Parts: sequence; structure tokens; C-alpha cells
Amino acid sequence: LTKNTVDKFLFVSQSLSDLHLKKTKNVNVIPCLVNRELFYFDEGLRAKYRHKLGFDNNDCVALYSGSVALYQGVTEVDRYFKRLLKKYSNIKICIVTPNSSISKEIFIECSAYSDRVLFLTLPFDEMNAIYNASDFGILLRNNDSINRVESPTKFGEYCMSGLPVIMNDSVAQAVEISKDIGNYVSADFAELGSVKKMDRVLISKNALSYFSRDFYRTRYF
Repeated sequence: LTKNTVDKFLFVSQSLSDLHLKKTKNVNVIPCLVNRELFYFDEGLRAKYRHKLGFDNNDCVALYSGSVALYQGVTEVDRYFKRLLKKYSNIKICIVTPNSSISKEIFIECSAYSDRVLFLTLPFDEMNAIYNASDFGILLRNNDSINRVESPTKFGEYCMSGLPVIMNDSVAQAVEISKDIGNYVSADFAELGSVKKMDRVLISKNALSYFSRDFYRTRYF
């Protein structure tokens, strides 16, 4: 196919569109979307799930959710988590992956903090609960051409659940949206006190116009 044989173009990020079709009209950018009925922030759900996992009010819970594929930056995440564990005594870490035994091998130094690090494999219908129970998510992707044009579904889920996200600048769309909706935390300057003060209800509300399927339905059709 060429630009002359296609009537409409749909890209998941502006960066991907710019890479291929800088001057082409009839382009729509729609990120990977999220079901608002499944991902949202709820204070009651947060309290219930934190109690289930054994977290108290003073714990600051960091979350990594995803696969252990190298492109997801797991090496950098492991390095960052080790820094947090050494710097903050109240840090608890949740590592949610499809295979917790493999993730323990990758995050082997973190696993030494057995009283502060949880390795979990959860069903899809519990993912919003773990997002709510956490205080911030991690998005530390490798700085390469693939990640630069991505639209990670996981990031949309983080945002819809009102979760602050500590990130580097590798995923252009995530940085732009996160700064707009108010949950951007630079990995270079992350201070956990400021993270816990973020308004999760407002973040979740702001995220609707970027990730809700309802918002984009008319444009898509």
C-alpha cells in the first residue's frame, strides 16, 4: 500500500504518524485505549486492597507491572528499585508479571528485601485494585526508536486509575500526556513526598479525554 491508495490513516501516537506521514492529511491519532468501567480510582478499593497486601498508611508502594521483556526496561527498573529500597525505609515494592518465578531471577537483588518486595501474578480483574493500592507506577523504557513511538496500554491503565508515574523521557506520548493530566514525575527528580500529594481523583478524571474508549468512539467511527 502507498499513501495514494489509502483513504484514512490511524496511528497510535503522533510520533509514529510523524515518522511515516509528516505531510499527509486524513490522519487520526488514537492511543491504545482503556475501559473506564475497569480502570478508575476508588479510595475504598485502595484501602481494602492495601489491607489485603499488608500495607499500612506509612508505606509508599512502588509498582512495576508488565512483562520481563528487555524492551520494557526491566534492567533500568531493577536499578531504580534498588536505589529506592536503600534510600527510603518506608518503600514497599510490587512487581506484577505473568511469571513471578522468572521475575525473581531478573530482580534478584530486590528479592533479597523479602519483607519489602512482593512478586505477584494477578488475574486481569485485579489489576485496577493493585493500581489503586500503589502510590506510583514505573515507566522506565529504553531510549530507542521503538519506545519513542509507542502508546503503552499499561500507561493508559495507570493514568485511568489516577496513578502518578515515575518515568524517563523515552516514550514521547506518555511524557506529553502525563504532564498535561498531572501525574508526571521525572525519574531524575523523584521525591516521594510530592508523589503522595498528587490528586488521584483529578488525574483519573483528566485521563478520560486521552484514554477512555467512550471519548474516542465518535472519532474512530
